[in-house]
Amino acid sequence: MSENKVAVKSGRKLAVENDLWEIRDNGMPVTYVDMLTELRHHNNVIYLSLGQSIIDGKNEPIVNITARHRIDLGTAKNLHRILGEVIADIIKPGDKSQAN
Repeated sequence: MSENKVAVKSGRKLAVENDLWEIRDNGMPVTYVDMLTELRHHNNVIYLSLGQSIIDGKNEPIVNITARHRIDLGTAKNLHRILGEVIADIIKPGDKSQAN
């Protein structure tokens, strides 16, 4: 009988209120996302599915689902706030006072 091997990376912590939670990463692959395929809510849970567009020559375009998330409302609110801050930072005009 073969033994199942699990590789878990750890050592990082996430502060949640007064507790430190260990972060485990078992090697989830990184995927590029450029399509929203599902966004709805039910019983205070956000349903979010993401996809990657594939355009290959004259073939029909494809959207490959890369992730399906069910997000707690509190987490969705935090994600909304943080994404807003990151997007605002990306689109704000650069500081030209220090340009050549």
